[in-house]
Amino acid sequence: ANWINADFATPRWLLQRRALPDWSFDATRAWPCGDDYFEAIHCEHVLEHFPYDVGIRMLRECRRVLGPGGLLRLSVPDVARYVEAYV
Repeated sequence: ANWINADFATPRWLLQRRALPDWSFDATRAWPCGDDYFEAIHCEHVLEHFPYDVGIRMLRECRRVLGPGGLLRLSVPDVARYVEAYV
């Protein structure tokens, strides 16, 4: 409750279940909201999909839309675990 679910590319299985995101937009561009809009942002397995400069731009946008004292939670995979599994 009280969270906005945003997704850029909605997976087909979500569409089949009609579980559409609240917002659909490109997180690497200006977000469709004003400054200080959110109290918190949670990005899970998002940042690792972008080149460094695009990721920095997205983080700047997160900073713009977070209100004073806002919380940004980022979750990215542990690359060492994947490399060890591969080896």
